Amino acid sequence: MNIQELNLALIDIILKKNALDTLDYADETYDTIEEQLHDLEDEFLATHGDDLEKEITKIHKKLCPKSDVLSPIAYIGKSYYVETKADGNLRFDREPGQGVIVEINGFEDEDTKLLVMPNPLRLILIINDKTQKEVWKA
Repeated sequence: MNIQELNLALIDIILKKNALDTLDYADETYDTIEEQLHDLEDEFLATHGDDLEKEITKIHKKLCPKSDVLSPIAYIGKSYYVETKADGNLRFDREPGQGVIVEINGFEDEDTKLLVMPNPLRLILIINDKTQKEVWKA
């Protein structure tokens, strides 16, 4: 698994999703950006999908064996907060409501989700949209 390439490909998808999220369906560029996003997702799955799915599967077996493992693309949120730091690097944070719903052992009565995050590449567990915990880091 090439962590740096996977992280950069994830960032490309997130930035494209964020751009698409700001547009109305009637915007003349919507379809073009949506097509570009689908191309990025297809390339991501072809290049990095198997490696990321293996890691997600390990997390599922450990934390949420009753929940089905989905395509790695499903674990990418619809949009993220993005901030450019002073050094020029991007910092990403989750927006509320993002992530794949999973049933976590010991948290059956809680709203629990898994979400992939870049910079650094990691998978976080979100509990009740308030608490988050890193459950895997590349």
